[in-house]
Order: sequence, then C-alpha cells, then structure tokens
Amino acid sequence: MKKSLIFCVLITAALTVSAETIEQDGIRYWINFAKKTASIERLMFDKVTDEVYTLPSTVRYEDEDYTVTAIMKKGLTNGRTNKVCTKIIVPPSIVSFDVSTFFDFANVKEIVLPPNLTTIPSSAFAQCKSLETIVIPEGVTEIGDRAFTGCQALKSIVIPNSVKNIYSNAFEGTSIKELVLPNSMDKIPFGAFGGMKKLQKIVIPASVEEIEESAFVGCERLQEVVLPANLKAIKHRTFVGCISLESLVLPENVSAIEPVAFENCSALKQITLPKSLVSIGREAFKGCTELKTIYSYAAIPPALGINPFDCSGLISCDGQIMEGITIYVPNGCAKRYKEAENKPTLTQGWNTLNIVEMNTEPELSANISETLENTHKRLSPSASIKGDMGMITNKYISLYDSYVQQGFSTRTALITYDIQSLIKRLAEIPNPEIVKPLAKELKAAKTTEAQELVFLKYITQNN
Repeated sequence: MKKSLIFCVLITAALTVSAETIEQDGIRYWINFAKKTASIERLMFDKVTDEVYTLPSTVRYEDEDYTVTAIMKKGLTNGRTNKVCTKIIVPPSIVSFDVSTFFDFANVKEIVLPPNLTTIPSSAFAQCKSLETIVIPEGVTEIGDRAFTGCQALKSIVIPNSVKNIYSNAFEGTSIKELVLPNSMDKIPFGAFGGMKKLQKIVIPASVEEIEESAFVGCERLQEVVLPANLKAIKHRTFVGCISLESLVLPENVSAIEPVAFENCSALKQITLPKSLVSIGREAFKGCTELKTIYSYAAIPPALGINPFDCSGLISCDGQIMEGITIYVPNGCAKRYKEAENKPTLTQGWNTLNIVEMNTEPELSANISETLENTHKRLSPSASIKGDMGMITNKYISLYDSYVQQGFSTRTALITYDIQSLIKRLAEIPNPEIVKPLAKELKAAKTTEAQELVFLKYITQNN
C-alpha cells in the first residue's frame, strides 16, 4: 500500500512539471515540456509597435527552444486599440488558433496565414473592418460561422479546393461581390452566405447536392446564381430577401420548392421550373411582386401548399388575380394544370392562373414516375372492393401493370395520371351516371388496348 501511494505521488509530480506557464518579451506562453511545444496564452497587442508584426515561432526557456504551434483562446487581446500595426504574419509553425483570435483587430489590413492550417475557427477575423487581404491556405477544410463577419473592406477571397464546409454567416457584412465555390464541397450548410449584402454572383459546383435552409438570406444584391445539376430541393428560406434576383432556372433534379423559399424576392420576374418538380410549398413566392411569368416543364402539375403566390405579381395580397401573368406549360398539359385538384384550404391554385401551352413536348422525370407508383400503391388495396368501383379499379391495376412491363413512356405516364385522377374523383364523389357505364364498358374490354381506349373516352368526357 505504501509503495502504491509513493508511485501515485511520483506520477502526479511528473504531470505537474510536464507543462508550465512562462512570460517572455511581454508574451505569456504555455510550455509543454514533453512535446517541446509552446502556445501563446496572452499577447497584449496594444503594446506592439511594429507596422508589420510577425508572431513568434519559437521561444527559448532554460537553454532550450520550444516551437510555438498554437494561439490559445483569448491569446491575442486589445487588437482594436493598436493604431500602428497594419499587417500580421502568422508563422508556419502555428497550426491552429482558437475562436475569435483576431476579433476586432480593426486597423489590420493584411493577415498572412500559415500553410499548415486546417480550420478557420468561428469569428476568427470578425469585425476586422480594415482587412483587405487574406489568403486561405490549401489544406483548410472548414471555415467557421461568422469567421469574416464585419470585414467590410474585404472585397475578394479565394476559397481553396480543400474546403468542404462553410458555416453560417461566414462572410456576412463583407464587400465580396463574387464567389466561386470549390469542387470539394458536397453541401452548403445552414445560412452559409447569409447577410452578404454586396454579393452579386455565386457559382456553386456540380459536387454540391444539398443547399441547406437560409443559405442566401439577405443577399440583397445577388443577381446571378449558378445552381448545381444534382440539387434535389430548394430548401426553406433559401433566397429570402434576395431583392435583386430577377430570374432563376432550377436544375432538372429539383423535386421540391419548400415553404417561403423565395419570400420577398421583389425583383424576381420569371422562374423556370424543371420537369422533375413535384411540389411548391407554403408561401414559396410570397412578396415576389414582379413575378409574372413561370415556365413549368412538369408534365404533371406540382402540388401546391397554402398561398404559394401570395402578395406576388401573380396574386395580390387580397387574393385578386393580377393581369398580364402567364404560366407556360408543356404541349398538351394545359388541361391538367387548369383542372389540377386543390385542397379545400387553398385559395390559390393553378386553376386560378392563366395557363398557356408551349411547343415543348412534355417529358417524364424519375420523380413523377415515383409519384405515380406511390398513388398506384394506395389505389391497389381498393381492388378488394366489390361492385362497379371495384371493377374499375381492378381494370386500372391491370392496365398499370401492363404499362410497367412495357416501360413507362411519357404518354402512358400521363394517361395513368389522368386515370388516377378520374378514379379519385369518382371515389370521393360517387356518380352512378359515370361509374355504371364505365364499369360495364371496362368489363367488356378484353385487351389492355381496349381498356385504355375506354378510360381515355371517360377521361375526355370528364374534362
């Protein structure tokens, strides 16, 4: 027991002396004796008198040199009150620094970062109002939230190919006008470019598959956005307050525009919706007062949330349809848009707008195929229902299975959609005058071609 106690005391003593805080030339260091390294614990920057100041890379203590590898939290202080230093050089030995390290160094115009840096921490350079020049080293993988917030003199920056994540409001309040993102990024995190009031253009690489919510909120001068081809959705509040954005073409894989996505994009005059689009969320275009033209290449009308066009160039705030607005849809699809079913809670729908057909032939997307398949699955259990509706549903399932075996074409998919809509209407509002003769004719139809002709006849009669 006595030997064990002595051993523990020796271990504790060894740990105690493995590190020590020292002060040298006005800088307090934390020394790690085992690793032969040092970290800057406190440097009162108002004491610096050099116009160009290089942070120390080594410190000598008891006849030994220790490599300075880090700047600790609150390691640099009083940067705002230094009126002399305009350039700071961080030596290659330093591989990390903590959050807010250069916060409010208001008079520094240039900061040279070390080549082995991997992370730009949160608020690292926030409120460096005079900062004009900074090069992010190749090897940095993350730029933290608000890293450059308030750097109002910063007009341009090159983001290296190593960067994978840029977090919320990283460049808020800068004077950067154009950003080209690297191919190393696969998503844009929440609010990443929010508050960039001077940003006019951003190019998003094909590698990005997801843009999270509020990514461009408040980018008041944003005029041009190049969206990636693999993007699946325009998320909630993505472009809120982008008051200079006049037009936008959504990529072919986008299936959803989420609620409030384009709220108050007051300069947005037209938008092109891809054939893959399935839904437009609540108040998605609210406040888009100049929006008067929509090009929709979706063969099947996208489902609409509550008041998607409220207070826009299409529908006024009091629900009145505005003059001179046009919704362009593929050839042969106008009826589907004009007669698209609205939920009872909706006061705005495709049927309230001016629908005009384009010469473009409709194309079918994978998303629409999935929608048809899901609706088919919901109708399938009705096959057990007896009577006329059971007969109609059974014949529909038989026809659908035949289409699947042949491989869905645009034509068969649109016919299937119309049949689904017909069955849904007849199930919700029973109409014996239609149901009985339809069931009788379907019963007599012995081939899939004959069944299709019968359905087409009754679809036409109902439209």
